[in-house]
Amino acid sequence: MALGQSWPRGAYEQLFREAVAAQPIYGHFYLHKARFLLPRWFGEVGEWQRFAAETKVARGGELYALICWAQGQVEGYPQLFSVHGIAWADVKAGYAEMLRRSSRSPWVQNCMARLALDAGDRETAARMFEEIGADYYSSAWKSRAMFEDYRAKALGVRAGDTILPGMVPLRMLGLPGPTENAPPGK
Repeated sequence: MALGQSWPRGAYEQLFREAVAAQPIYGHFYLHKARFLLPRWFGEVGEWQRFAAETKVARGGELYALICWAQGQVEGYPQLFSVHGIAWADVKAGYAEMLRRSSRSPWVQNCMARLALDAGDRETAARMFEEIGADYYSSAWKSRAMFEDYRAKALGVRAGDTILPGMVPLRMLGLPGPTENAPPGK
């Protein structure tokens, strides 16, 4: 509401303080403040990142990872790491905490797989996709095709290849795939 109504910064900060005093672990308060702090609205360059880092210290890595996910929806997930100075190791640690606490939530696994590949961590992405299998969680992806593309990149296969749970694609072992050494016309 404060963002949509262009509240003055001081009024927003007061609302945030009151909100977290009443419900200190309610994550949406932090996600909305990080969004409010984007330079396109009421923040300065680097301000939302500082807020996220302070929140990580005060409230833990899970909330930090969620703030980064939410900001990626606006700023672009790859840009979190390449432009905005977010350290994948910190985000990864937050998602690892979530996975320990959430009994392998498909949403958390899908988000972590996407961010891992966007951060250039193919090993973690591959591990997540091996656990996910074909358990596509739509809110983590723009489309099923995007999920399949990321999955193929992480696992070192071509999009559309069949990958059963527990299978290790030959390319991940440094071996040619089944059609790479086939005689011409086969």
